[in-house]
Amino acid sequence: MKNSATEVLNALYFNNQALIEDYVKIKIKINVKAPSEIARGIMVTGFSDQNEFNDKVLENFEDTKGLTNYAYNAAKYVYKRNFWSKIWFKKMREAENIESFWCYFQLFKKIVDKRYILWNDEKPEYFDQFEFMINDQLKNRFKRQESKRSKKLFGLELPNSVFIKNGR
Repeated sequence: MKNSATEVLNALYFNNQALIEDYVKIKIKINVKAPSEIARGIMVTGFSDQNEFNDKVLENFEDTKGLTNYAYNAAKYVYKRNFWSKIWFKKMREAENIESFWCYFQLFKKIVDKRYILWNDEKPEYFDQFEFMINDQLKNRFKRQESKRSKKLFGLELPNSVFIKNGR
């Protein structure tokens, strides 16, 4: 998977959680001797939406060492951010005044990623007043995330391209 986050988002958007789960099962069970394949499965889990299957996958790799531990830490990090994004978005929806809405938005925009499109079905009351600015800030955030992510491999800095098969 060249860009796991985008591919996972597409699968989730089209309700293909089963496809993601099958991919992860293959990566973490069949490739026991290939840490990079296990790490791919872990990262796909981290980019997925929160559910019982993904919780269990991440839990299974909590105490690993080496590459799988780096992947676990990176995956857990993005997984938790999606969880907190939902909380801050819910708070935005429940805001009783524009000031509270704005405060929750400031927290939300620091951690949200593109998975937001999967669950933002109900706009907060004050959203329309700031919609252009909010969308602009989120668009910029998503671009920055993609740029940062393109320079990482399992949460680590990319090795020199001569060390990567097909030179990424």
